[in-house]
Amino acid sequence: MIELTYFGKVDDNGKLTIRDRKGFDAYLNQFAGKDVTIDVKRKRSKRSLAQNDFFHAWVKLLSEHTGYAFEEMKDIMKNMFLKVEKVNEKTGSIFECTRKTSSLNKMQFADFCTEIQQWAEGEFGVRLPLPNENWQITFV
Repeated sequence: MIELTYFGKVDDNGKLTIRDRKGFDAYLNQFAGKDVTIDVKRKRSKRSLAQNDFFHAWVKLLSEHTGYAFEEMKDIMKNMFLKVEKVNEKTGSIFECTRKTSSLNKMQFADFCTEIQQWAEGEFGVRLPLPNENWQITFV
């Protein structure tokens, strides 16, 4: 059975409007007569393309400054600031995982960048430029 995600909006009176109501209703028909679970969560916006480009410019600057390859520097930053612990509910074992930057919403990504900026200045004495500053990087 395929699980699908449908999007909608809740108005000020608490009424849900589903964007593709016809498709949603057709999907529901496969569950006729069965119990179902309904999960509702607030839609979060992913980071913007501008944030992504900006982050990659920072990775490039730091990789050139430190001598690490681009992907190595990106992995170092992710390992430092995006580690989370996952618990296996069956065994109770705890595993450490590194989140992907693509899983972050705009606020989480902004927090990640703030941590990188503080780390770069403290660790390497490198002040990373801010998005609103007039700067240009030429990649060779």
